[in-house]
Amino acid sequence: MRDTGACLGAQAAQQLFIGVETLSLRCERQHQNAQVVGAWLRAHPRVAWVKYLGFADHPYHKLARKYLQNGFGTVMTFGLKGSIDKAWEVVDALRLIANTPNVGDAKTTVGHHWSTTHKGCSAEENEAMGVYEDLFRLSLGIENSDDLIADFQHAFDSVSLD
Repeated sequence: MRDTGACLGAQAAQQLFIGVETLSLRCERQHQNAQVVGAWLRAHPRVAWVKYLGFADHPYHKLARKYLQNGFGTVMTFGLKGSIDKAWEVVDALRLIANTPNVGDAKTTVGHHWSTTHKGCSAEENEAMGVYEDLFRLSLGIENSDDLIADFQHAFDSVSLD
């Protein structure tokens, strides 16, 4: 309110209106991407684990099926095999997927809570909150899922485990 006032300006209101018209299409595409990319990551030998509400073995999957009737969301977390330094090399090798703490964008992003949003917390505090050093958050956008998978494959191919 301090910076924008109590009412939207005409241009901001128009942009919001335009965005709402395509919101359901964007959400549908992001959900599809999350399912496809999540399944691909889960099957990849360089990936240690993937947590996504859409997977039947997720502890909250049954609740998600009940309450999220149009999909399981567009955010997942994952960890890579090898050292955290190697994991960072993989993330740094991504070309299409941006390394940023943002979520919910039309563009796919990957973020690392340990070193960004939770940097001020101790290791014990982070782990008590379920934030581990090897945890990366992936927020799926509206790009073609084949392009996202190709970006991950390129990054994996660029970094050796040794």
